[in-house]
Amino acid sequence: MKRSTRCAPSLTLTVSTTKPVVFAAVDIPLGTRVTKDMVRQADTPVAEVAASSFQSTSLVIGKVIRRSVVKDAQL
Repeated sequence: MKRSTRCAPSLTLTVSTTKPVVFAAVDIPLGTRVTKDMVRQADTPVAEVAASSFQSTSLVIGKVIRRSVVKDAQL
């Protein structure tokens, strides 16, 4: 009796070391409606990404800031 053995195809895993993160491009006072000029997006090392940070500027543009944000802070 012959046995047939199936081999799994080789898998290549790609692990990203960065994530896109939204940052304040300027100081943004409490109660301000966010515009595209107030934010920027940058790839950031995964170890430095805050758990609550946004990954796309489209998620924050038009929203009202509920706490003051300083320039270069993650949103």
